[in-house]
Order: sequence, then C-alpha cells, then structure tokens
Amino acid sequence: MSEFAELLQKDSLPDLIVAAERVAMNVIQGSHGRRRVGMGESFWQFRSYLPSDPVRSIDWRQSAKRDNTYIRQTEWEAAQTVILWHDASGSMDYSSDPAKFPTKKRYAMFLLLSLAGALLRGGENVLVPGHRPLQGYPSLPHVAELLMQQGRPLSDLGKLPRDAHGVFVTDGLIDTEELAQDVQQLALNRIDGHFVHILDPAEKSLPFSGHAVFTGLEEGEEPQKIQDVRTIRAAYQEKLEQHRKALKTIVKAAGWFFHEAGTEAAATDAVLPIYEMLMFSKR
Repeated sequence: MSEFAELLQKDSLPDLIVAAERVAMNVIQGSHGRRRVGMGESFWQFRSYLPSDPVRSIDWRQSAKRDNTYIRQTEWEAAQTVILWHDASGSMDYSSDPAKFPTKKRYAMFLLLSLAGALLRGGENVLVPGHRPLQGYPSLPHVAELLMQQGRPLSDLGKLPRDAHGVFVTDGLIDTEELAQDVQQLALNRIDGHFVHILDPAEKSLPFSGHAVFTGLEEGEEPQKIQDVRTIRAAYQEKLEQHRKALKTIVKAAGWFFHEAGTEAAATDAVLPIYEMLMFSKR
C-alpha cells in the first residue's frame, strides 16, 4: 500500500503519526551521507551573499576575485530551529474527490508532520507558531497535536526566533499584496523560508464539463454558476499560471525557496527536497 493510500485511511492521530514516521524514515534514508550547512568551524563552500546575511559573514578576499559578493559556509555543528506552519483558512478544506484525495489542509499537516519526524531524528528543533520549540524524536506526537490545532494566519505568527528556518504550506488563495507584506516581514526578521504552494488536482486542471456551480469556502464568497465549464478552462488555467508566477515572484524577492505540491503526490516526494535543502544544500 502506498503512503498516499495510507494517508487516506488514517482517521486517528496515532495512525497519522505512524504513517508520518514511515515517510520520515524514507526521507532520511534518501538523504543519508550528505553534509549540512551551519555554524561550525570546518569550511564547506562559498555562496552568494543575500540581503538577510550579516555583513560580517562576507568573505571579502573571495568576493574581490569575482563579480559577486560571497560568504563562507561551514559544516553544520549546532541544532537549527525550523518553524512549521500550514494555512488553516476555509479554502484549505477542499478536496475534489474525498475518496481519492485528502483535503489540502490534511495533506499540508501530514507533510509538515513527516518533515518534523525527519528533523527531530536529525537533532533539529521544530517550532509550531505560538508554542515553544520542541526537541527530540519523542516530541513528534506533541508536534502532531499542535499542527492539528493550528489556526494562526501568516500575518500573526507571534514572536519567532531570528535566524530560524521556516516551512510555510498554503494554497496561496490570498490577496498577493497582503501575502507579499507577510513574507517580507518574516524575511526582515531573518526567517529563511520555504514556501510550499499546494493544490488539489482539480484546481490545476479544472476537469469538469457542462453546467456547474462553484461554491466558495471562504467567508463571504458567492457561488459562481458556469453554463459550460469547458468554455472557461483555458482562461482559468492561464489565470492560475499568472497567480502561480506572482506567488513565485513574491517568494523569490524575499530570498525564499518556492516549492509546489499536489494532494495526489506521494508524501516522500514532497518532503524530501525540502528536507535536503534544510539539512544539506547551499542556500
């Protein structure tokens, strides 16, 4: 049975934790043997300077040799804190086919829980906004409970530790100007972010045909009646692509990483690249 099929069948929190633990182990095994960037003394590599980096980290000798500004990165020696947040707004409750796909909110929570399992096993700290950082693999059930209860908007995450990393999962169905302000504010607080744009398969392809009524999940949204969905499919997909590009521009402007995930995808495939970038890859 695949991870995805298991996820659909898990109704209890303990079962979800067990499924997330299996994904975490797959992720760790897939990343075994690579080095981690962090605050150590052993030199690893140079990378381009970002506005969020302290000036003292610049390697002026190396920068003078090239047409860019570079900082020195050393191998990981100290634990880092990773903030885990998922969008809990009404649109995240959508699933086009509950028999095949979990809701976006459920899938987002599962991705973060799986990532938390891998991070905790690797000696890192995880933090759900509004709560203290948690350490050690036995903390995973507590992380699961906090993720299930999470409801803070991105604009109100409370006090966060500076120089932390963050993984933020959302469908991005928000005013882009508001989102840009939230992301920039987090970046100014030296949060190194990974933005995960998550969608249901039907939201990507709009596979419906004939007459349809689309009911909004957010407060105040009016139902939209379409006589023949096929007549708007091309325009819809163009609009969706424009929105995706706008989200990516916002994320890149903050020096963050942009990821995409669909609720039909295996959890390991979505978690592994984020885990590797957090633990091993250059920024």
